[in-house]
Amino acid sequence: MAKGRLPEHEQRILDEMEAALDRDHRLHRRLSAVRFACQLRAGWAAATAARGFFVALAALASLILLVVGARTANAGVIWAFAATSTAMLLTGRGLRRRRTDRRLGTPTSGP
Repeated sequence: MAKGRLPEHEQRILDEMEAALDRDHRLHRRLSAVRFACQLRAGWAAATAARGFFVALAALASLILLVVGARTANAGVIWAFAATSTAMLLTGRGLRRRRTDRRLGTPTSGP
């Protein structure tokens, strides 16, 4: 392919095609919907990474609370272990379900 500018008649044809595309309102709606979906997907990916960090942090806290609760037999520590382990398990289950749904191609509900 030759580098440089297009010949004048090809540039005019290209300009006419761009003008026709600019007048197409349906195309603009579709493209804006696609851009919006891409932005949402990027936001969901960041939220998923944050949830993964939360699960790892909750797993570490659960492990520490399990050891401390077994050593001290303090009811407050045992209840804290129960709460953090439950939150970790439910969040991890949700992350795993979303990952599986994405792999299978089934839509997920919500972010």
